[in-house]
This record gives sequence, C-alpha cells and structure tokens, in this order.
Amino acid sequence: MTSLPSPTPINLEGSLALQKRLPGEPKACWKNSICALYAVDWLSLALYVEGWTITQEGLVIDHGWLELDGRVIEATVEVPFRAYFAGVRYTRAEVKWFMGRRSRYTPFVGYGPERAGRWRNGREWNIPAYVRSYVAAEQWFYREVVGLESIPEWISERWEKALASLG
Repeated sequence: MTSLPSPTPINLEGSLALQKRLPGEPKACWKNSICALYAVDWLSLALYVEGWTITQEGLVIDHGWLELDGRVIEATVEVPFRAYFAGVRYTRAEVKWFMGRRSRYTPFVGYGPERAGRWRNGREWNIPAYVRSYVAAEQWFYREVVGLESIPEWISERWEKALASLG
C-alpha cells in the first residue's frame, strides 16, 4: 500500500496562546486559520493546512489549521482534536493568491484550473496528498478510536480503490 502520513504533533502551548489572543469562531476553521496567519506576528512563517482530523467524539472531518515547525497550531477549538492528518500545505504567498480569487474563506483544495479533476462531496478528490491524508485518518480512526486490530476487507478495499484512483 502507498505510504501514508502520520498524525502531525500538536503544539498545545502555541494553540492556547493563539486562542487567548484571537479566539476562534466555531465551525469556521478555514477562516480562523487564515486570519491568524496574517494577524499574529509569531505565525508569519506558519503554513496553512487543509486535511483531516479525528474529533474528541471520534468523527473524521475535514479541517483547516496552521502548522509551525512541523507542529499543529489549532485556531478553532479549545481542546485540540485527537489527531491531525495534513493533506495540503500552503505558504502565506499561496494563501494570498487564493484569497485574491475568492470572496470568502473556504477550503482551497479543489480550487483553481491546475486542480481540475474528480470530486467527492464538493471537494477535490485527486490531489494525492489529500487522498492519502483521508485514508490515513480513517485508518487511525478504526485502529485507535474503534479499536479494531484487523480492518474488515470492505473497508480496506475502499482505501485501496481511493489510492489506486490517483494513478
């Protein structure tokens, strides 16, 4: 099977410092992260990340956050999620480019002519790093949250199909 990303470690101290200075708006992770990237000086070298997380309740969801020195800076929730799987990382210059073409804060994955392709739930589904992060998040969920030692074949087949679609 294709090499999959590991969860990105969380910078809890940095996340709490950010939220104390700039409290995040609930259910606005992309907006919160992008605003923090430009509003907080010590985050000037951070990357904006779109990927997948496992919530405290055990849900696998798409999410946006910042990453500084290889560690998650959470801009939205006070209690960080269980695990973060980076899909696509963007520099400040790339964020600026996207924001110049968008009228609101939304995920960038799947936007732009160079990213045209298959879609899943309104999101680009052929960006290899994004697909791998989704599969890694699901695998982590079944092993760490559900506690399955052996993954059922129908689930493994779904992952293999998603990864094979990348070419």
